[in-house]
Amino acid sequence: MYGTEPGYRAYHTARGRDVTGQLNTAIMSRLLVASEWLDGKYRDRFMGTKVGQQAQEREWPRVGVVDCDGYAVSSETVPQAIEYAVYEVAYREITAPGTLSRDFTASKYSKVAISGSIDVTFRDQGAGDVQTQFPIVDQILGSLLGGCGAVSSLSGRVVRG
Repeated sequence: MYGTEPGYRAYHTARGRDVTGQLNTAIMSRLLVASEWLDGKYRDRFMGTKVGQQAQEREWPRVGVVDCDGYAVSSETVPQAIEYAVYEVAYREITAPGTLSRDFTASKYSKVAISGSIDVTFRDQGAGDVQTQFPIVDQILGSLLGGCGAVSSLSGRVVRG
């Protein structure tokens, strides 16, 4: 998993959030869940490739990543932005359990009409409309997502955010 319990506490305390009542075991389990969620959500947007190839469980560390300023991102460590993003997501999962695991069932109706004066139309809604999204996480990860027009030295692909 990404991050540590002391890192989680320091991150949120610095931002004025009271995490003193949160149990270490709860934090550790949520860090794991948040790490898995982050990997799944952003996997296809991360530049480069895993250092440990398919044997590597998490998406980071990676090789061939260049940030928005053109600096190579170390392939020996997990970037601080990844840890910070996980701390944000884990906090939400601790304070509102189930936040990351909402299911979506599409409605089979797109329009309902009752003869007479009532006509109700529901907007089409896809799974993407209800997927859990945290704009702060996108902001934290911005320089690692290739949204700067950076080109991965390994894949050669340009990724736009």
